[in-house]
Formats: sequence, structure tokens, C-alpha cells
Amino acid sequence: MYLVFFLYALFASSFTMGKVLVGSSSPFLANGMRMALAGFFLLMYQYVFAKHNFILKRRHLKWFVQLTLFGPFLGYTLRFMAFDLGVSTSKTCLMYNIGPFVTALLSYFLFSEKMNFKKWLGLCIGFIGILPIVFASAPEEDIRSIFSWLSLGELLALLGVFSQCYGWILMRKLIKFNSYPPMMVNGASMLSAGILSFIFAILLGRDLVVSNIFDFTWSLTGTILISNVVCYNLFGALTKKYTSTFLSFASFSQAIFAAIFGWYFFGEHIGYEFYVSTAIVFLGLYVFYREEAAAEEDVYDEFTEG
Repeated sequence: MYLVFFLYALFASSFTMGKVLVGSSSPFLANGMRMALAGFFLLMYQYVFAKHNFILKRRHLKWFVQLTLFGPFLGYTLRFMAFDLGVSTSKTCLMYNIGPFVTALLSYFLFSEKMNFKKWLGLCIGFIGILPIVFASAPEEDIRSIFSWLSLGELLALLGVFSQCYGWILMRKLIKFNSYPPMMVNGASMLSAGILSFIFAILLGRDLVVSNIFDFTWSLTGTILISNVVCYNLFGALTKKYTSTFLSFASFSQAIFAAIFGWYFFGEHIGYEFYVSTAIVFLGLYVFYREEAAAEEDVYDEFTEG
């Protein structure tokens, strides 16, 4: 069990290092460098030490393409763009704690998973809980708004949550139900996402320039080692023992770590809205997870192939 919470403490540190990374480069360059390097090393390790599993079956290609787009590419580029617009690490991380609810919604609408009253109640509480922190604006935020209560950065962060949750579902499908090794899945999707990020950076005319080479180097190295290598593969291994819902439920702890790191390293303001949102989201997660645990059954059986 301790490995689950250790995982999310490490994930929280990636929010901190990600903000440093974006502070010295563009979001597309940051994501491109991070994903391309991490994916290359993971695939090289897989090829050298487990060549017999270095296989990508043609019938699974569509799942790898979707994982690349919605996981390492959009999931992280949108987060970096939110950081670039001044959204705090604690707010962004707390938004990512609606992951279990987003996963449930995606499963309901895309895969016809049944939802009972208690699950819907937990889901509604969770979404209500995220509102106080969304409504609150920190002094450092770019306040360009989509609506009067939602900034562009917050919208991008929320879209990143939905994208990454779908990516987790696809990853679990490939690892658990189709027996791909975690390093193969992560390496292929990350390398592809990195190349895609570079292409978008060039097409959009974004400068491929690093403003602070020292900050860029240490944050990039730390992010790759901790998040892309350790966290992704530890998560992949834990999916074999725990359900996606439980892992998402446990991810609640990373918002606490992110708030502490953000306050310590960036002096980010932690207002009462953070604590209100944290308490309400936790209540929603608790209601949702209690119902999930009462009738434990894998909700992704329709992904299996005969």
C-alpha cells in the first residue's frame, strides 16, 4: 500500500518540476524534449533486456495511436500550457483529482458502464468540490477568461484531466488485457508524443529556444527520471494489483504534496478555497469509492479480445 502513496508523492513533484521547465521553454518544446528522451530510453531498455517482448501487433495500433494523442501528448502539453498561463501547481494538481469521476463518466458514455445512485452522488459531489478552487484566482494567474468564472489556463488544465484519464484507460487495456509490458507501452507512446510535440512546435511557429539552460536541464532530467521512468512504470505495475478506481482514489494525496511543494519552492498562495475544495472532493471520492469497493468488478471487460 505504501508504494501507492509514494507514487503520488513523486507525481506531485513532477508538477513542481514541470512548472520550472515551462518557465525556461515553451510548452511544446518542454513536452517534446521530455517525452522523446524518456520514450527513447524506455524503448532501448526494452529492446536490450527484453527483446522478446519488443512487439507491437497491428490490431492494437489504433489503441497505441489514441494513447499517444490523449496521454503523453495532450495530457501533458495542456498541463504545461496551463502552467505557462500562471495556473498554480496546487490548483492544477487538485483538478487532476477529479480523475476517478472523469474515468467513470468516460466509461459511462463511451463504454456503457452502469452507474447507480451512490456513484452518481459521489461524482456530483466531486465536481461541486472542484468549483471553489476554479472560482478562486491567484495573483500570478493570467486572467484571460473563457467565461467570467473560468480562465483559459483553468480550461486547458481541465481538458488535460479528461485527456489523461482516457489515456490511463487505454494504458490499462494494453498492459492488463493485452499483456504488453509497461515499458513497451510507455516508451512507444512517449516517443511518438515527443515527436508530435516537436512537429506542432514547428508548425505553430513556437520558438525552440531555452531561456535558462540550468533550470531547463535539471528540471527536464528530474522530470524524466521521476515521472516518466519511475512513476509511469510503477503505475503500470500497480494496475496489475489495484483497480483504476482505487489508484485514482489514492491520487487525492498528491494534491497535498503539490500544495506543499508549490508553497515552498514558488511561494504559491494557498487560500481557504484550496482546503474547501480538498474536503469536498475527498468526500465525493469517498462516497464514490465505497460504492465501487462494495461491488468490485472490472469495468473494462469489453476491452478484452478473443
